[in-house]
Amino acid sequence: MNATLPLAEADDTLSGPLLVATGLVGVLLALLALWSMWRRREDLARTRLREQWLATMLQSIGDAVVATDAAGRVTFMNGVAQDLTGWKEQDAAQRPLLKVFQTLDRTTRQPTENPIDKVVREGHSTSRAEPVLLLARDGSERLVQSCAAPIRGEGGKVSGVVFVFNDVTERELGESALRASQEMFRLITNHISDFITVLDLEGRRLYTSNSYAQLLAPPQELYMTSSFADIHPDDRARVETIFAETVRDGHGQRAEYRMVGRNGAVTELESLGSVIRDATGRLEKVLIVSRDISERRRADERARREKEFSDTLINSMPGIFYLYDAARKILRWNKNLETVTGYTPAEINALDPLAYFPDNEKALVHERMLKCFAEGSSDIEVNLLSKDGRRFPYYFTGMRLMVEDRPCMLGVGIDITARLAAEQALRATMWRLRRQNAVLAEHARSPRLLGARLEDAIHTVTELATDALDVARVSVWLYDDARTKIRCADLYEKEDRRHSSGMELNAADYPAYFRALAEERAIAADDAVSDSRTCEFAVPYLQPLGISSMLDAPIRGGGEMVGIVCHEHTGPRRNWNPDEQSFAGSMADLVALSLE
Repeated sequence: MNATLPLAEADDTLSGPLLVATGLVGVLLALLALWSMWRRREDLARTRLREQWLATMLQSIGDAVVATDAAGRVTFMNGVAQDLTGWKEQDAAQRPLLKVFQTLDRTTRQPTENPIDKVVREGHSTSRAEPVLLLARDGSERLVQSCAAPIRGEGGKVSGVVFVFNDVTERELGESALRASQEMFRLITNHISDFITVLDLEGRRLYTSNSYAQLLAPPQELYMTSSFADIHPDDRARVETIFAETVRDGHGQRAEYRMVGRNGAVTELESLGSVIRDATGRLEKVLIVSRDISERRRADERARREKEFSDTLINSMPGIFYLYDAARKILRWNKNLETVTGYTPAEINALDPLAYFPDNEKALVHERMLKCFAEGSSDIEVNLLSKDGRRFPYYFTGMRLMVEDRPCMLGVGIDITARLAAEQALRATMWRLRRQNAVLAEHARSPRLLGARLEDAIHTVTELATDALDVARVSVWLYDDARTKIRCADLYEKEDRRHSSGMELNAADYPAYFRALAEERAIAADDAVSDSRTCEFAVPYLQPLGISSMLDAPIRGGGEMVGIVCHEHTGPRRNWNPDEQSFAGSMADLVALSLE
């Protein structure tokens, strides 16, 4: 027993360190296991974070994204893809992409190749240059453009496909509209007669329509040439100024000018400029649309000349010319209407036609106007009322006619003042003649005229003459034998009904008067004071007695003039009418008869 005791003690001595070492290894292994587990958790958290970040990014982008496995079954769809296809992600999961993303060729409308098959087959990314028609789950169609890329796993083997597509419907519609607009612009500019050009900001031609080929040169020859070079020198500076203002202000302007074309031919153009801006709103070009107005100018000139002729013709009319429509709106008038009425053109344009007539005559004028429109014509004599209240007798005629498919009244007014005065004068003359003839018929064979006493006969003549001619004084003067003077045989003053005689006039004192008597013609002095034949009596005789007019008729007997019958009018001057002069001669003949 004593021999084994040291060996047991030795084993106990060795097992202590071994146990410690074994314990340390276990702790290390446990720590390694814990660290490995922590790493795996960290890696998993990072992976999940990346997946969340990726999922968030894919949900946020504007393109549609679909992921599939290697067999082409859907494993992921973002919101845009769901909206475009009409498939919810949970409904599309594990369905073949061809069922979810059905496309047709937009020209042939035949199904297109599955993009997943091509990526898996060829092993690299693909894209479609031309848009295809996407048939959504609800049957709607949209134009999309797509690309696909492989997802590679361990060893580079394709384990799935990422499919990205975007809606290009609006873009395609916009591009289609742009192409259509460009084509329409080309067709229009190449087939219209107007001249269209697009200029840069320096006025150089960037584009010209085919119509310029006839005016200047083919469009290709005009490219980048100055648009001002062909403008008539007299108009060039003005057009350059207008173009500069358009570029500076950004507002197009209208201009008329002359362009010198082939062989020096001058064409009159009317142009309208419009600015063209880029996407940022910056002025980029100027569009000029021009039209040949040469024929219009010639037509305008012809119209101007015709209007000038008609205006001259209308304004040269002696009366008033007017044109009214059925609403009593004046359309045209001549200068005489302004002159007679005293109204300005603006006032005439605004006045109702009835304003030109007195109140008591307006109803009749209106009735005649209505008659003109109803029956085609009418006329009236009425007073025309001027702006200052004066009245003028006028004879108006109206005729209905159509002007620009609407009924109008064309009228002419003639001043009948002279006619009425003539009629009044004629009536007065006729009245005087009847009175004079009555006097002559009643007294031609009167015993006082045919009696033996000359004095009574002459008294009868002077009295009859004052009444018949309505004068203040009538006298009978007879020559002496030497014919150097004349002696008053009788002077009858109507107001006082008084006869007197005995006054004498010597030829030496009144030579002009006696020379006029020597011509043996009647002296009709309307203004006796200024008449050269009677003015010698003005101071001593005419003015003191208020005599303004004299009418002397010669008395003839024995083949010569033996005296005169003198008729003297007081008050305003008097114009001796032919019938009055003739009656005075009849009175002189009665005196001659009495003398015989």
